Amino acid sequence: MIPAVIDPLTGAVNGILPKRLLQPGEVVEVPSSGKAPYKVKRLAGRDEYRCTCPTYQCGCAGGTLVTSPNAPRTCRHLKDLLGEVYEEARVKLPLQLTMSPQKPGATSQTSSSSSTLLAAKRKRVASPPAANKSSSSSGSSYGPWTSSGPIEVMLAHTFDLKGSKSPVGMWASEKLDGVRAYWDGKSLWSRNQKKYLAPDWWTKRLPKNVRLDGELFIKRDYFDTTSGEVRGGGDWSKMSYAVFDVVDFEKTLEERWAVARKVCVDGEMSVDQLIKRGRPCIAFLEQVKITSMEQMEGMLANVESLGGEGLMLRRSASYYKKGRSNDVLKVKTFYDAEGTVIGYKAGTGRNEGRVGAIKVEMACGLVFDCGTGLSDHDREYPPPLGSIVKYSFQELYPSGAPRFPAYKGIAIDKDEPRDAVVRSAAIRAAAAAKKGGGGAILIQ
Repeated sequence: MIPAVIDPLTGAVNGILPKRLLQPGEVVEVPSSGKAPYKVKRLAGRDEYRCTCPTYQCGCAGGTLVTSPNAPRTCRHLKDLLGEVYEEARVKLPLQLTMSPQKPGATSQTSSSSSTLLAAKRKRVASPPAANKSSSSSGSSYGPWTSSGPIEVMLAHTFDLKGSKSPVGMWASEKLDGVRAYWDGKSLWSRNQKKYLAPDWWTKRLPKNVRLDGELFIKRDYFDTTSGEVRGGGDWSKMSYAVFDVVDFEKTLEERWAVARKVCVDGEMSVDQLIKRGRPCIAFLEQVKITSMEQMEGMLANVESLGGEGLMLRRSASYYKKGRSNDVLKVKTFYDAEGTVIGYKAGTGRNEGRVGAIKVEMACGLVFDCGTGLSDHDREYPPPLGSIVKYSFQELYPSGAPRFPAYKGIAIDKDEPRDAVVRSAAIRAAAAAKKGGGGAILIQ
């Protein structure tokens, strides 16, 4: 019997080529019957694919229910994109083959030398700029400074403060509480690829031949106001652009930063310097090399004590990639609290006919909706009214409501709700008392 093989360079299964070769980690949008498209993704480092459509999520491969969550499965979107014949061959592959692809002609008993060769081939396939092709059906690519218009910017994963990974050797900067903005040489764009209406007097200080990635920023704990000014074409008289990268898929991080330092007219600045300047600055955001976990934790504590969001870590010598990447990590303190379930919000889309979110009342009396973190079982059988539930969140809005709350489960050991002690709430209260306002909400 001829062993099943996958060619790591072409993606061919037993000699059958896919209609379209997706790079590891690449995401492609495909049409759906609703307003939002479905997304097809090739998993990084694996010859396995995922689709967000209900057929795939229910675990149906060739009409057969898949019992293993990692077993190959398919749907009509994958068949349309990759080819029906290719998909029929792929879903019949042994599970270990899709998890650990072999080089052509090898069996699952791969030698150490062939494993090294395969790793080298994969490295060449994923090297810049080929791995950074557009995920749109047009197949266009993002080369350095070749065209204007929006792109899919690089996004961060979360650094686990309680995990085993070390930040040593990475670069750290303060995570700004501002609005993400990409400069294409002519216009500013949001991460959702919408154009910002920045005034001409403001944009004339930006370079015309370099594409920048950064944050529109006024001051800490000021996101709502900053966002409102940007979205409404409002007052840009104190709006700074803190640049943290250059969009060039062929240069390493440090090479891109060398360009950024040259083109930012106000040079390199810390967050405190941006705030104190009190006028629009086009500046490269100060970066610090991490030498120990203790150093990073100290930086995080200091930033949070000033009302900042947290830290951003960037991997040395890494390349710019579209979408989420482990070369960029956000470091934030997550708060835990308990609240009382007082109602439910009906779901829409895939959650139609079941709970979309639970209404949670905080100990201080504020009510918010919490849908993130609810499993399919939770949506079918939500926590009972009156039950105490645990949730986590990243920060508090000025109103006192949690930002990005996530449901954690029923707090069976709690009889009463408990609010978290949040640094920003104390900072706001102190600032209001200093001004004589006294109207801030302090969550105890």
